[in-house]
Amino acid sequence: MVTVREPVPKPVGITDLRPTQITVGMREVEGKRKGWREKKDKKAAEFLGKHMIPVILGASDRLYIIDHRHLTRALHEEGVKDVLVAVVAKLSMVDPNTFWKILDNRRWMHPFDDKGRRRDYKDIPNSNVPN
Repeated sequence: MVTVREPVPKPVGITDLRPTQITVGMREVEGKRKGWREKKDKKAAEFLGKHMIPVILGASDRLYIIDHRHLTRALHEEGVKDVLVAVVAKLSMVDPNTFWKILDNRRWMHPFDDKGRRRDYKDIPNSNVPN
């Protein structure tokens, strides 16, 4: 595993980001949406530049969100198409089972459902945003 904090200077589509958690707290998302709507255009761009989404680079160059999932969902629901990301670790060389074990061991994932029950890695959705 290679640990890095490497910003990706080009925008990444929000819908291309993959989750590492099963649930998203919609009250938190609503609060983030409200905060986003209160920003003026200049402040919104400045905010996005300062809030890169931390991700893990996985197999097939997929990017997995490890923090700011509520913000990402809120931005998507507010019509934002792209965000900047910071690659925290590159794990594209490991097999899927090892990938999820590393994320779990580092507490970069949260495989629990809305009742707090631990679930299998396979239960994590493929998308952080609705279709």
